[in-house]
Amino acid sequence: MELVAPTLLHFEVANSIWKNPNVSARKALSLVRLLVRLAPKLVDLREEEAEQAMFLGRRKKLTYYDAAYLALAKSLSAPFITADQEQVDAAKGYVDCSHLSSIGRLRA
Repeated sequence: MELVAPTLLHFEVANSIWKNPNVSARKALSLVRLLVRLAPKLVDLREEEAEQAMFLGRRKKLTYYDAAYLALAKSLSAPFITADQEQVDAAKGYVDCSHLSSIGRLRA
């Protein structure tokens, strides 16, 4: 199994760490280093995927960022796994999607 995400993943996750008032500066540095080490394969959106993300975002009332993940999954014919219930709801009928909480432990 290969995990793939748009290149914006680093920015979104790192920004979440930065915004969290419960994460110390030292812990934030540690977490961002871990993010870089553990990140899935990061890919740039192609023109068609970017266009689809814009269309989908407007149609489903999603941010462009959230729609980009769905457009990439559709383009790759890959299942989409997220912890965001709004994305799960938006993905219905568009791409195979599961909420992270429904996924069993990954085995080596």
